[in-house]
Amino acid sequence: MKIQADGKWQWLWNIMDKETKYLITTQVSMHAFTSNSNHFFKQAKQQVKGEPKYLITDGRHSLTASIHQEMPSTSHVKLTTLTDKRQNNQNIERLNGTIRDRVKPMRGFGNAESAEIMTNAFRNYYNFIKPHNSISGLTPATMAGIGVEESPNKWAELLRRSFANPPQRTKEALLAETTL
Repeated sequence: MKIQADGKWQWLWNIMDKETKYLITTQVSMHAFTSNSNHFFKQAKQQVKGEPKYLITDGRHSLTASIHQEMPSTSHVKLTTLTDKRQNNQNIERLNGTIRDRVKPMRGFGNAESAEIMTNAFRNYYNFIKPHNSISGLTPATMAGIGVEESPNKWAELLRRSFANPPQRTKEALLAETTL
């Protein structure tokens, strides 16, 4: 979908698990070139540590090329209309509507960096905080077995977990930081 950032149109890429409604990854980019979608699909594959059996898209050419390159064993279902009877992508279209409802009163984002930060924060809200009627009032994270339902303050629990398990930096990365 397209969003406004710094008065310019940007692409917001989303990929979601159909069963759990878990929003796997998001990306904001200036263009919808194959190089952008390659990065997006590579990121999604790293998040789930594998490839999906199939992927439903709107059939954009850059998506087709990237799926073949980054996820060669994945079947690609290209929809031509919203009423395509083979499958549908109404889950992601519903997500896009939810995002539009949130972004519209903000009148877009200040810049691409704030768009990236806000969409990642929204992904956490969508996955861990917001209950979904389509999955019996549970969160997608709970459906995926990684929820914070047991906590009275889900945001605080997410923060606690992030500080308890900080990302590991390699020796080379730490050395590069000290030599800058």
